[in-house]
Amino acid sequence: MSDPVPARTEKQAWPRRVLRGVLPWDALAVATFAFIPMIPSFATSADRTLYFKLPIEGARFHWMFLDPEAFLSGELTLRILNKDRDQTLVVFRDGKIQDGWEMIGDARADGAFYFGFSTTTRVRTKGNDSLIVTLKAPKDLRGQGPFSEGLLSAGVWQMSGTYSALYGGRWNPLDYFVLLGDPPVAFMECWAGVWPITITKQAGWKGTPQPDKLGFLQRLTKERGTNGRLCRSHI
Repeated sequence: MSDPVPARTEKQAWPRRVLRGVLPWDALAVATFAFIPMIPSFATSADRTLYFKLPIEGARFHWMFLDPEAFLSGELTLRILNKDRDQTLVVFRDGKIQDGWEMIGDARADGAFYFGFSTTTRVRTKGNDSLIVTLKAPKDLRGQGPFSEGLLSAGVWQMSGTYSALYGGRWNPLDYFVLLGDPPVAFMECWAGVWPITITKQAGWKGTPQPDKLGFLQRLTKERGTNGRLCRSHI
C-alpha cells in the first residue's frame, strides 16, 4: 500500500494563491499600458519637431526636384487643424525657406532639392490633428527618384493627411529608446493620396526600376495614421 499524498500546508499554498490573485491584474496592467499609446486621445498634445515628405506619386522614400530655383519660386504651406487649433505654417515662399525650416538631408553637389522638410523648432501637435499640405508651383517641376524621372505640372497641389508616427510627449516608454535624448517628433508620411507625376524616363539615380518586394507582414497589414485612418501614400 502506498503512502498517502501529504496535504499541502497553508505555508506552501500561500505563495500560489498570491500569484493567482496578482498575475491577472499584472497582465491587464501591461496590456493596458501597451494599448493606451495607440489611442489617439492618449497621444497627448505636445510640442514636437515636424518631419514630412511631399505626397509625390511613385516616390517611395526619395524624390529630388532638379531645378531648386523653380521649386522654391512657388509656395509650400502646412496647415494643422484640430478642435482648438487652426495653424498654417509657411515652409517656403518666393525663393526662400522660412526660418525654423530646413530641407531633410545634406545639400547635393548638383543642386537638386530633396522633397522632404523638417523643423528646427517645436510645434504643438496631437494624434488626431488633421493636416493639409499645399504646394503652389508656378511652373512645371522636373524631378528624379531612384528609378524614374518625371514632371509635376504647374498649378496648386493640395493633399490631406495625418501623422504617421508621434514620439515624445505621450505615455510610452518606447519613446526613450527611439529618441535617445532628441526632442519629441511628429512624422507626417501618411497622406490620403498622391500628386500625379508625368514620367519622362524609366530610370533614376539608381538605374532602372526594380521589383518592389514587400515583406510578408507588409502584405498583411495596412499602414494607418495616428488618427486610425488608412494611409493611401506612406512614403
